[in-house]
Amino acid sequence: MSFFDDLFKPISKSVGNNMENDPDDVIRTKKKFKTIGRYNDEINNGYIDRELDDAIWGFQRKEKLKPDGFMNPGGETERTLNKKVKEKEKERERKEEENIKMAGGGAGAAAATALGARLLPLAGITAMSMQKWIEDRHKNGAQNKNKELDNQGPDCDAIYESETKRCNETTNTRGKRAGAICHASASNRYGNCRAGKPEDQWGPLRD
Repeated sequence: MSFFDDLFKPISKSVGNNMENDPDDVIRTKKKFKTIGRYNDEINNGYIDRELDDAIWGFQRKEKLKPDGFMNPGGETERTLNKKVKEKEKERERKEEENIKMAGGGAGAAAATALGARLLPLAGITAMSMQKWIEDRHKNGAQNKNKELDNQGPDCDAIYESETKRCNETTNTRGKRAGAICHASASNRYGNCRAGKPEDQWGPLRD
């Protein structure tokens, strides 16, 4: 289940003072009110607090719902709150996409920024921690790429090219016979490399 699927999962028990208050329901309710700007405290527990109690009462009065101070599963307060949260998320996403387009970014950047804007306030993630997460992802990606290259083994063509240049130099400095011996050993090493043999079984380069 994704973060946003969990956010809109219906509450299982009534939420409010003197209600059953399942901790998961309370946390989810706090996140919803935080999304629409009616809960400003940190979301660090699943207990009813004064901030959430005031949020429920204030929301019911503003939306002209029955002011009883609690939410029932599937009741009018929960249904109205879910509607307002979805509207708020759509508005935030639209604004982020407009900002990216104005700055010359592409659709992919707009989607990524919109997602980040939704995650940060709801999950309690700071901009700094998000940046750290992005940097770690890039670092891990680079490390995995290096591992992939290591697993591919040596670059036989690059090695052969380098050794061929050395053999050409041998020909120029020591004569054709020495150069021919060098080229023969380089070819032999290249064949063993391509065959997947370990480097200690390629034979020496006679340069």
